[in-house]
Amino acid sequence: MAGVSSESLTKALEQLEATLPTASLQLAKDLFGILGTVDSSAGLRRALTDPSRSGEEKSALVKQLVGGKVSADAAEIASGLASSRWASARDIGDALETLAATVVIAVAENKSAVSASGITGLEELENDLFAFNQTVASSHEVQRALGESQASAAAKISLAEKLVPGASPEAQLLIAQAVSQPRGVKRASSSTISPSLQPSASSAGSQLSALPVR
Repeated sequence: MAGVSSESLTKALEQLEATLPTASLQLAKDLFGILGTVDSSAGLRRALTDPSRSGEEKSALVKQLVGGKVSADAAEIASGLASSRWASARDIGDALETLAATVVIAVAENKSAVSASGITGLEELENDLFAFNQTVASSHEVQRALGESQASAAAKISLAEKLVPGASPEAQLLIAQAVSQPRGVKRASSSTISPSLQPSASSAGSQLSALPVR
């Protein structure tokens, strides 16, 4: 993401920062849900990134689509993205994904020590993502199962949960998103979840490991 899209994302992250100290996992779920709606409709993506339409018009469209279906904070964040300028139709989805992942990581950071060993919520998240990463990377059978186009999202999520039993709610959400809606996955021997799922916020960018799902 570059140019005007990068500027819009930076602005959105700055605005999001004020909500992070009290953010809940539900906010991230709502943002991922909006992302699913945006990704499912090329027409909607074009409408939300059409430079000939005013920011107010695009913002109103989002509020009409998601109003009453998600939290007020999620609707406000999404409508703010819609009112911004984007270089390509895909970029607004990448931004939603980044903001949602940033919220998840903030929720983990806000947790106090979670075990007798005294690890923090963020360390727990890192450990869970690393464990999932290693498990998937070491098994071609698991990679095929997670990449099976005929398998339902629910089936893939169920399999992923079995790979990391006891994972934190934050890790479960990121992993579920990765396996059920792998945006821009590279089809290569070492496939990874899209880079935008690794938040660009300075405090979050290094925390979300690449998840190798085909």
